[in-house]
Amino acid sequence: MHKQNNLKLMKGFDLLLKEYLKKRFNYQRLGLKMAFNQTIFVTTAKFELYLRLNVGNRGGWPDNTLVIARIEFKNTQQGHGTSFINFLKSLSETYSIQHIGVESTNINSSAFAEKLNFTKQGGNKNYILKL
Repeated sequence: MHKQNNLKLMKGFDLLLKEYLKKRFNYQRLGLKMAFNQTIFVTTAKFELYLRLNVGNRGGWPDNTLVIARIEFKNTQQGHGTSFINFLKSLSETYSIQHIGVESTNINSSAFAEKLNFTKQGGNKNYILKL
């Protein structure tokens, strides 16, 4: 993806993500932080997310991978993670996302990834889902 298009894509993705999270977690306002035209970070009392959009050939990820570098929900076993992955899948065609990755997993995020049919990538703690 060309660098100048990254910001436009992130802005559109950013707005959809913000609306989804506001609705899912019943927030009136929600602040998302973007950096380097391809990362999104949001933290609240209910959840924390750190995403990299359209990473492409960095860190061993295939082109057009959306990497979840951090995902944490304060209230677990509520369907938040499954709903979030389904939301990302729904945007995959619009934003040319061909894979979703979960990076540097711990016991909980590994179980989450495996439950949603992600496969372990190599011998490290990363998981990937081909869309």
